[in-house]
Amino acid sequence: MVPDDWGDDALIHHMNGLKHEMPNEKFRVVLHSNNQLTKSWLTRDHKLKEWLDNQGKSLMQEFEVNGENKFLSLRTVDSDGKIFSSPGAALDSIFDQGLLLDSDEADRIRNEKGSRISRGDYIRSPERAYPGIIIYPFNLILMEPKYLTSKQRESEDYKLTQISEFPHIGLMFSFPVAENMIGIKDRDLQKLNKKTRYITQVNKVMQKQMKLGLWEIQDVDE
Repeated sequence: MVPDDWGDDALIHHMNGLKHEMPNEKFRVVLHSNNQLTKSWLTRDHKLKEWLDNQGKSLMQEFEVNGENKFLSLRTVDSDGKIFSSPGAALDSIFDQGLLLDSDEADRIRNEKGSRISRGDYIRSPERAYPGIIIYPFNLILMEPKYLTSKQRESEDYKLTQISEFPHIGLMFSFPVAENMIGIKDRDLQKLNKKTRYITQVNKVMQKQMKLGLWEIQDVDE
């Protein structure tokens, strides 16, 4: 993955700001793993199996952390030759935000919302008064020459490749709504938003200069 310096800088700025606003500086970190071996179409795909057999490899579905066996999620990715990217918007599940809550609260939201549940339902829980990080170990499978849907795979040719013998690690940073985090609303919340706002906008020339190391990122007072 190619890092985005300005995106990283904005994220770090936001997290540093939270240190001064959070009452107890709580931060929850979760390692995501499946409860069992993945049973997706990838585990049954004959082209992936053929590639693995030719390479003398097996499909990576497990890994060990501190002596415990964990099961990997399998994800298909696309590539432009330099960057691997998800065909969809994200590699996570809508239920993953529930991992940052106690199990009783996560179950309550899931039962209450049913099929209408969204990521925001977990984030807006009154108990989510803290930021969190979800660590995702993935086995990423590259599909070439382009990503195909299940229907397209029936008629179009494609190739599948396991791109690493080690899990790829994905990170999701999840922030609570300010009302839950510090207990303020309305006008005071608007003041806090204005105080902590961090906006950057650059043109193509500056983007190129940044890649060449000709610019140093600095905080600018509004």
